[in-house]
Amino acid sequence: MTHDCNYRITLTDSRGRSLTVSPDGPCRLIEGGLEGFESAGFDVRVRGYAAAAGGYAETRRFAERELAVTFTVEDEDGDAVEAVRRRIVSMMDPGEDLTLDAELWGERRQITVIPAEGPEFRRPHFHHPLEVTLSFCAPEVFFREPEPTGVQFRDGVPLFACPLNLWAGAGTVSGLLRVRNAAEVANPGDGPCGVVVTFRAEGGPVVNPSVTAGGKFIRCPLTLADGDEMEIDTRPRQKTITVNGERVFLFERDSTFFQLPPGQTAVTVGAEAGEDYLKARIAFTPIYYGM
Repeated sequence: MTHDCNYRITLTDSRGRSLTVSPDGPCRLIEGGLEGFESAGFDVRVRGYAAAAGGYAETRRFAERELAVTFTVEDEDGDAVEAVRRRIVSMMDPGEDLTLDAELWGERRQITVIPAEGPEFRRPHFHHPLEVTLSFCAPEVFFREPEPTGVQFRDGVPLFACPLNLWAGAGTVSGLLRVRNAAEVANPGDGPCGVVVTFRAEGGPVVNPSVTAGGKFIRCPLTLADGDEMEIDTRPRQKTITVNGERVFLFERDSTFFQLPPGQTAVTVGAEAGEDYLKARIAFTPIYYGM
């Protein structure tokens, strides 16, 4: 596998320590030095019919992703090379998660990885640069955008600046509060992803807030007092509802903790009463099958 000359791969641990592989630093990729970045493995198994030709798919999923990065450490100062080696040894802890931030082929994406093997150090001769291979597994499988994206369902529309001034940013901007209960939300990722919906009551109580996406909905039979904030999280393994930071288990039985599919989806927020006081936002992090 070849790589573009413009690349940057940064590993960061829970203590804030980082290691960067890039063409303008001492750690530089070798030709074919990336594995597992383009696609995860597949786990597909077919079971045959007992009395007929063919069969059916018994398992069809992405397997756990395995990644490897191989690079050289080049520096005229031998102490600097040794400092990089010690940092690598210290960061490669199988008991800790690392964030891998990759800028490749014009894209920037992240994935959480676990060191799967100890670091491999190779130096055929003391005059050769140190070559390192780091191996990881990624239980979450998919790359993600570095930052979530979202839609605000109620926003301000600037009307004028006071004092009147045509220079951008001058004066105090006033505006009209516009209420939007529906929006077309675009998920640019390769697969469905969970969302975080935030409701906030501003100016009065909000009764039984709800969110609907693609025909599926979550409706909560509760009242948000002025200033209360509720959060609905539908991300896998993080599904929850909180009010002012406290977990609650109040949602109608036919509610669905939906995922946002790729492409455009109509999303609507509302309430049985106090909808004019409802301020809402939906945020999500697109996922990708590879870089």
